[in-house]
Amino acid sequence: MLGMDPAERTQNEATLRYGSDTCLPRLMELVPRVVLDHAETYGRVAFACPTDALPKLQAHLQANQHEILKEWVALEAPGKASVHVVIAADPDGYEICCVGDEAFRELSRRDPEAPSLLREAMEKDGGNA
Repeated sequence: MLGMDPAERTQNEATLRYGSDTCLPRLMELVPRVVLDHAETYGRVAFACPTDALPKLQAHLQANQHEILKEWVALEAPGKASVHVVIAADPDGYEICCVGDEAFRELSRRDPEAPSLLREAMEKDGGNA
């Protein structure tokens, strides 16, 4: 769906890649009638890619009739970089978020003030730090 190349493939698994210097996600087919229990987890699969590639990716997904949950959009982060995303659904309905790499890297840098800011916010909300 996202133009990844198979690095390795068996009957029930596929290891994919975009290039030689990227991570290699491994997809595994579930045994029939087995439900994947996410328990209390949340979130989505996210791939960082060049921001200018996102509109082309969206066009590719549309041309191949893949479901797009959120078309190319800039998500504002007040006082920080705006990150561009396209969010699609895989064939099982799970979200796949394609995010602009440049702003994502800026937003995901470690903030040395984060622990104290989190503690203050939790105390304000009555949470446990």
